[in-house]
Amino acid sequence: MQTDHLTADFPDLESDGRLLRQVTDPPGQQSRYIPPGDPARETYRLSTFKLFPREVQIDVRKLVSAGFYFTGFKDRTKCFSCGQSVQEWEVEDDPKLLRWHRSNCDIINGKDTRNIPIVS
Repeated sequence: MQTDHLTADFPDLESDGRLLRQVTDPPGQQSRYIPPGDPARETYRLSTFKLFPREVQIDVRKLVSAGFYFTGFKDRTKCFSCGQSVQEWEVEDDPKLLRWHRSNCDIINGKDTRNIPIVS
């Protein structure tokens, strides 16, 4: 399958196929239930990763500090600040890079005062 054809069929996917603009889960998905909570709290975001796929080799604490929480579907995460969804994480990915967020993301731009960090 050619990339041009794929992009034409799925215009919301970036060229690497990992960023998801408008996410809708497919029918019959196998999502895991994630209890509701306040995604502005890093402790809540960390708790969502209890069911995160073990085969995905990325530091979930980095995801949490970058504003992401686990959605319960595959390895899909979502930034609480800008709403950007990302999946198919790789070990070398740095979730604090702007490429994984919308350009106006307050947490990455250091402007989100809603984030409640984990207190040791």
